[in-house]
Amino acid sequence: MNVPIGLGALVLAWLRLRESRDPAAAGVDLRGVALLCPALFLLVYALIRGNEQGWASALIVSCFAASALLLVLFVVVERRAADPLLDLSLFRKPAFTGATIVGFALSASIFSMFLYITLFFQNVLGLSPFEAGLRSLPVTGPILFVSPLSGRLTARVPVRLLLGTGLAFVTVGLLLMGNLSDSSGWTALLPGQILAGIGIGLATPGLASTAVGVVRPQLSGMASGANNTARQLGWPPGSPASAQFSSRKSSRRSPHWSRACPRRRTPKSFRGLWRQAGPGASCRRCRPPTATRWWPPRTTRS
Repeated sequence: MNVPIGLGALVLAWLRLRESRDPAAAGVDLRGVALLCPALFLLVYALIRGNEQGWASALIVSCFAASALLLVLFVVVERRAADPLLDLSLFRKPAFTGATIVGFALSASIFSMFLYITLFFQNVLGLSPFEAGLRSLPVTGPILFVSPLSGRLTARVPVRLLLGTGLAFVTVGLLLMGNLSDSSGWTALLPGQILAGIGIGLATPGLASTAVGVVRPQLSGMASGANNTARQLGWPPGSPASAQFSSRKSSRRSPHWSRACPRRRTPKSFRGLWRQAGPGASCRRCRPPTATRWWPPRTTRS
């Protein structure tokens, strides 16, 4: 379903959007690309593999150290470059810096939680992917309705008020979704889902307009790219941080916790499945793990 939507968006963008160019641009900053790309790769790799390899392991520490060194070199090079890949003076604008931080925070919080909400629906409640998708509508529905309203309000209300209010809604929603147990139904997530959806809808339009609205038109592409990169970088630290924190809260862990399994032993808290998530993580005593099944089959309780 994403493919036709993406193709339609490309066609509309080609027909309706105006291209912005910097007439003084001299070319691609190859030195900046050569430093930033491996720095971000090593950072994301270390964040993703930290829980499995151990945060104090030589591999993870080396990746963090190399990433930090490359990022420092990137800053030094960009400050001296005539046509930098990322103009660091953009971060002197409080509005641009704030929008970048908000985008990162949204991805590191609620968007990284979507994975575990899906695992709760499918692995704990034993729902099918379609049924899990239907129970995610309380998040996507408010986004669809609130985003257009928030976009109109950006011309009348300070954007920082919309961003702050959106983050507040997301925070309250996450708190409401944080006390699930193995006996909770999907409706226990409903209040938090609705509030989080409202928060995302309030904040997202302001992010897009602020990132490109406070810079010169010639730098709008750079500003948009920096904001989108910050949002993507929020996922890697958000997921393992949530997993690490929540797994410590679990009183006991078992790989045999799905309600769909007749011989299950569920953890006392939903937090116990954070480390168990993954291909074949559920019902390992009843069936061999596979690389393609992420949810347990429906079985009859005996």
